[in-house]
Amino acid sequence: MNRVLLCILLVGLPLALEAQHMKINDLSPDIKELVTVVPFDPGQHTSFNKFFLSVPAAVDLQSSTFVIANQTDRAVVGLAIRWILSDSAGNQEAVPWFTHSYLSADVAPVIDPRGKMMVAPGSFVPDTSMKSGGFMGTVATDRTVRKFKGASGVSVEIDSVIFADGEVLGPKSLPLVQQIKDRQLAADLLVRHLNETSLKGGNPRDALQEMVATPSAWGASVDREQRILVRQLESARDFDSELQAVKRLKKTLNFHRKDGSPL
Repeated sequence: MNRVLLCILLVGLPLALEAQHMKINDLSPDIKELVTVVPFDPGQHTSFNKFFLSVPAAVDLQSSTFVIANQTDRAVVGLAIRWILSDSAGNQEAVPWFTHSYLSADVAPVIDPRGKMMVAPGSFVPDTSMKSGGFMGTVATDRTVRKFKGASGVSVEIDSVIFADGEVLGPKSLPLVQQIKDRQLAADLLVRHLNETSLKGGNPRDALQEMVATPSAWGASVDREQRILVRQLESARDFDSELQAVKRLKKTLNFHRKDGSPL
């Protein structure tokens, strides 16, 4: 146990100092009212250290990692961010990243009410996953690690935060809202097609393959979301149960601003 603690201290101290070089760009006023964003500090955010111990390759990304806290009693279901990487010549590269939990397999929100999430390049790690004895989320590729390690400067900005009631904060220049709308439409089309197949006595698995093989009139983005939903169904341990879950969860988010104006 002492050896593990020593490892955390040796790794955490220099990286905590290095993390001070990452700049968090000013939050838009509406975001600033409801969430806080601070650089990751292994001494302060100890519950997230387990992630870096489990994924050693991600240790090199601690200096580009931050923690976002939801200060409301509403769940966050979507988050879009943008890192800006600078090289020694002053050239900049924007690296957008976003996630949402609409129709996710576990139906868990991105951030619970009053909860926190650690965001590293390539990874979204909610505090609930740390409490459960493991972690959930993606892991950065080697290419992502090299890109961030090679940057002379790193800053990050929050593009948009989406709550479970559909309220959207931030400038919303990244296409997260549209991606969720496309997922909503894809789910609606999928359920309708499967219902029609059922009435005709057809095989739902065959119907799914038919959908994937036939481009829709709604465009490539909706087709991509259909493929994601089909893979979700086909990879489920219990196809019928997962199908019923998709049907039950097929709900529409009415995106709007704080003043109620629609998006």
